[in-house]
Amino acid sequence: MFYQTDGDTIATHWNTVFQERLQELPQDAEAQALVSELHDVTSAYTDFCAALNARVENLRLPKLPSARTASAAALPADILLLIFSIFSEQEPLGDLCEWRGIRAGDSDSDGDSSVEAADSHHITPSCPQWCDCWLVPGLEWTRVTHVCSHWRRVALENAILWTTIPLSLCTPWLQELLLRSRSLPLNVTIPCDANWDAVETIISDCIHRIRSITAERGSAIINTILSRYPAPLLEILDIDQSTANVDPFTIPADIHTTIPRLKHLSISAVAFPPDMQYLAPLQLTHLSILTATVIPATTELCGLLQALRRVEFLQLENCLPAASEDICSQPIPFPHLETLILQGRASSCGAVMRSLVISPSMSVTLYMLPDEQPIVDSSTYMQRSGLGALLAAVCPTVFHSLHLSCVAIRPNEWQLIVAGLRHPCHIDRYVYEDTRIENNWTGPSYEDLKIVCMLPPIILDGEHSSHVLALSLFTHLMATLPLPSLSMLSLKVDALLVLDTNAWNCARWLSILPRAEKLEHIQLVAQPWQLVDPTKHAQPCPYVDLMLALSLGPHLSQKCILSPDLTEISLVNIDAAATVVVGAGAGRYLRTAASRVLHYFLSSRRHFGKENVYVSYTGISWQHRYFGNTDYGPLVKMGGEIVDMKEEHDQETVHDMISEAVSHSFPANALVT
Repeated sequence: MFYQTDGDTIATHWNTVFQERLQELPQDAEAQALVSELHDVTSAYTDFCAALNARVENLRLPKLPSARTASAAALPADILLLIFSIFSEQEPLGDLCEWRGIRAGDSDSDGDSSVEAADSHHITPSCPQWCDCWLVPGLEWTRVTHVCSHWRRVALENAILWTTIPLSLCTPWLQELLLRSRSLPLNVTIPCDANWDAVETIISDCIHRIRSITAERGSAIINTILSRYPAPLLEILDIDQSTANVDPFTIPADIHTTIPRLKHLSISAVAFPPDMQYLAPLQLTHLSILTATVIPATTELCGLLQALRRVEFLQLENCLPAASEDICSQPIPFPHLETLILQGRASSCGAVMRSLVISPSMSVTLYMLPDEQPIVDSSTYMQRSGLGALLAAVCPTVFHSLHLSCVAIRPNEWQLIVAGLRHPCHIDRYVYEDTRIENNWTGPSYEDLKIVCMLPPIILDGEHSSHVLALSLFTHLMATLPLPSLSMLSLKVDALLVLDTNAWNCARWLSILPRAEKLEHIQLVAQPWQLVDPTKHAQPCPYVDLMLALSLGPHLSQKCILSPDLTEISLVNIDAAATVVVGAGAGRYLRTAASRVLHYFLSSRRHFGKENVYVSYTGISWQHRYFGNTDYGPLVKMGGEIVDMKEEHDQETVHDMISEAVSHSFPANALVT
């Protein structure tokens, strides 16, 4: 009889059979070990199958969301908007970039707009006949719309990103930008390579929406549009000083009604309205004028100043009337004025300066040209130029660094420069302040105080005497400027000081510099050496006297008289053979060279080493090693110059000679401690 059983019944049956037969086997040790091993293998197999089944079931379960950081494509819209805004400021739309045959339309944008590609047809060829490279207005920040649909949607839905309108783009692009910006105020830029076919049309159609206009060209077009249409939202009008702006900007007589919100006005050439009082309701905070077609009269300029009570930045160049008298009867207070820039004749600048109430914290830049009638006396010059009033106002404040330069730009013509900084900062070791002359001085400076005096040719008794005024002004400035607070002093006046009949010797420096007791760094810059006069060496130099003055004190077992906290000295173009003469008593004089005075200076300041002395030169003759004799020329390398006196005995002998001489010339009762 046959019958069917399921798998479990069969397994149970045979398991019972095997167990019975195992019981029948003899119970020896070997069989018992085999049974135990078989049991262990069976148990391990069962555990493995259970674990495998568990993993299979786990794979069948739905996956949980990933805990990893979200990708950039999934960033929230507000974060993306912030990123796009920063990117649009760093890489504004319309900047020129290279184009090498790959048009903007060839990108993998997921959008359906072809406006970006159309812009590649508006190009400015740079060298099409020589290579395949052109300059075209690039997509710049708008490339973010080509990343993915999410980024594109965020960018297109935020109109504020599209409010900057560079008129260098093609007309379809410009129209697209106007649509994307919706009704928000616009910032329009007119570069020199603008799409001039669209400039007037775009500005005319949108003048009611424009908040700012920044133009490198196109002053005539701007004039025309503002004379026809009001600009109720215009706050900033900046027309660059490009030479292409030959047409002056005419300030409308009704500017207070047509451009009521104007706060920032910067123009290269201007035609003033008949009545300056119309500017008063504007409440301008920034006014910059580089030239005027017609110089305003004194009364008109007074009206302009009275209309600028809220101004913070005031720049007036080539538009000051010739006047030696005060422009206004009473000084006008400017409580908000932070920056003042004037360029004109010295007396004209002075007339404006005396008409203002100068704040001690104000940043002032003066570019003063010679008067038609030269001023010979320094006191008169200080009064008429307004320098006296200016220094009286600003010098009580603390200045960190000061640079004074006086160089001859032509025979009998000198340029005097004062540059000061209030806040501590790194000062370049060599200040190139004589590289610009005359009308090249313009615009804001990086200093808190900047004075450039172009001194006129002066002939007295048939001799060139311009240097006399320059010397007198320098002496006056050294007595007036805020030396007590200085940490850094830079001088480039050697060519002027050697002309003084009252020598700038060690004693004179001792009488002038005690006020500069906080100096930590002093820089001495001499005139560059010239190939045309290679024998001009081994001459007296006032800087060597100054180095000797800085060394006095230890010869009397005292601390250094001048600038005891000095930690660095910079020497530029100083002749190693430049001389100084020190009286040694009883009709005896010691004549020694700059290199040896430098050794003496180092020995007098024990904390000084070669690392505290910076030596440089700029003359081309030295760069080409024109002079073969190392005993002459600038102090090029401190390593070589320091060991020039190879024998220690010789060095000590020289130091003893200098100490003996200065002890006779500057005894203890002659030094102010």
